[in-house]
Amino acid sequence: FSVENIQKVFSKEERTFYFQRRLKRGIKVKGIYTNYNNIPIDKSDVDEYKIVPSDKFPITVDINIFKDRIAMSSLKGKLVGVIIENKEIANTLRNIFNHAWEAADKYQQ
Repeated sequence: FSVENIQKVFSKEERTFYFQRRLKRGIKVKGIYTNYNNIPIDKSDVDEYKIVPSDKFPITVDINIFKDRIAMSSLKGKLVGVIIENKEIANTLRNIFNHAWEAADKYQQ
């Protein structure tokens, strides 16, 4: 996800509500994000994040993989969201994410 686009789409109150609700439900995040302006992000002690350069990887969609579901939301232009519930699609996107996670190591400071 793009930190800047998340902040443009969702208010501080909405982001705080989501973050607190996620923590209460015990949902951990492992994510890759871009952060052009070095904006601090909300994260718990159990969350894991890697940052990639936004000029090289302009991410404008938020993609979440959870069990057999994928939720995708556009964060720029017309706001559109979709949830796909399919084990094979979720597993394939999870494998692509894991590959990107490993590749993102070279951008960590």
